[in-house]
Amino acid sequence: MHKTITIDKLQISYRSAGSNNKDVILLLHGWPQTSYSWRFVMPILAAAGFHVIAPDLPGMGDSGIPASFDKKHIAAIIHNMMLQLNYDNIFLAGHDWGASVAYSYAAQFPNAVQQLALLDVPPVGEYLEKLPLLPRNNKALWWFAFHQVQDLPELLIAGKEKEYLSYFYKNSAFKKEVFDDATISEYCRTYSRQEKLSASLNYYRAVLQDIDDNKTILPMPVLTIGGEQGLGHLAYNITKALAPDITNAIIPDCGHYIQEEQPDLLCNELIRFFKQSTYTPHP
Repeated sequence: MHKTITIDKLQISYRSAGSNNKDVILLLHGWPQTSYSWRFVMPILAAAGFHVIAPDLPGMGDSGIPASFDKKHIAAIIHNMMLQLNYDNIFLAGHDWGASVAYSYAAQFPNAVQQLALLDVPPVGEYLEKLPLLPRNNKALWWFAFHQVQDLPELLIAGKEKEYLSYFYKNSAFKKEVFDDATISEYCRTYSRQEKLSASLNYYRAVLQDIDDNKTILPMPVLTIGGEQGLGHLAYNITKALAPDITNAIIPDCGHYIQEEQPDLLCNELIRFFKQSTYTPHP
């Protein structure tokens, strides 16, 4: 079910599934995707007894554009949304940029998060400053620098949004058939709007602030899940310095877009992790 809610005059679009019970999972997507990326996952989690909420991140999809894009600010907006929906004790999972937002959510509001899952990407940190720009073994994250340049990416991408975004879908996925024309068209529906493209790139332009902010040690159990053909163990290797209680899982035959490439295997890991919850946030 697709709904909207207004948080401090900002409209947030979100999807929901499952019975309205106390076991709530919040799913946060990444770039260049929207809440549509969770379309396979949400029914499975709902059938397992969870109530599932998946918003379009502020500035992306059909959500409004926020005043700031540092992940503390974005996470605070989403937290306020959950409070307005009367959910103050949740399970949380984030993919790509959603992982950084999820980390910031858990770091700022630890009493509101029972457990945290980070999909294929660790929170933003100083490690980004050490990554190579040259594409040795096709591992360089060249777009992190490119997207931080003001205005130029928009100028070069305009009119070629489908071609540009398709590069990432096809090159970062192992099961490339997931990204058919209908799926790419749905993502391009909003990313082709100039203001939304700029807003999405502003997530990258806030990276230096995010690096300064991301120092908090998380008290709750954390699960990192990597795509075997995606970033693998990277999320675990980076996040373990911030999470004493951390475990790791690898999804086989899977690239970066875990929730679309291997939704069943992903849900198996999430359900197992969230169902075994024994952690109680301090009031």
